[in-house]
Amino acid sequence: MVIPIIVAAGQGKRFGGNVPKQFFELGGVPIWLRAIQPFSDLDSVKAIVLVVPRAQAVVIRREVEKLGLKKAVKVVTGGQKRQDSVRMGLEAVSKLIQILGKGRPITGKSADPIILIHDGARPLVTVELIQKVIRSAEKYGAVVPGLKPRNTIKLVDPRDNLVEKTPSRDRLREIQTPQGFRLSILAKAYKILQRGDLMVTDDASLVELAGAPVRVIPGDPENIKITTPFDLWMAEAITRERQKSSI
Repeated sequence: MVIPIIVAAGQGKRFGGNVPKQFFELGGVPIWLRAIQPFSDLDSVKAIVLVVPRAQAVVIRREVEKLGLKKAVKVVTGGQKRQDSVRMGLEAVSKLIQILGKGRPITGKSADPIILIHDGARPLVTVELIQKVIRSAEKYGAVVPGLKPRNTIKLVDPRDNLVEKTPSRDRLREIQTPQGFRLSILAKAYKILQRGDLMVTDDASLVELAGAPVRVIPGDPENIKITTPFDLWMAEAITRERQKSSI
């Protein structure tokens, strides 16, 4: 059993504008919807959790009902931080598992499903990458896709902007989503948030803090995250090329 949590509750302040970036259109389709569609096409995915800002929740629920996607989509409201939104998504997952089990005790691997955490602002994710993450998560328990950086990376002291170190690119990875975890591993990791005011930028960071090993698999260069208007321009170019290739 696989249940994706699509995190689309961010405010997109770096993008600018009055509307969060995930609600902009890419090729006439909202970015959040493009992020969902590849997951909906997979047989192993039983349901999808979509986490959105409270202000857009009612409208998004109506839109989801009209779309007629292949999989049920549970729309929930997010929190102030990304990690809060994922936690709310996990709470929805627990309820979905009970519904999918139809009141019967869930045993075996279905009792510890694969949870995929994906950025709602990554609209170009492919079915192929999702499937690779699922297979690796089933084998290893915790997996993230990543790319070797193309540029030299320097560690800089923010106080004076002096270079402290130039780490080898062979040991660095630019991490993407979807990130895949067994539910038991992810649930244990999120209990760490109860201990104090932690701030993490991805879910693998919490899993690492919980002591679980996280494996990195090759990511997809086209699986970009829409953060700035330039990213949207790049995504539009990639989308046009994909459309040409499918003709």
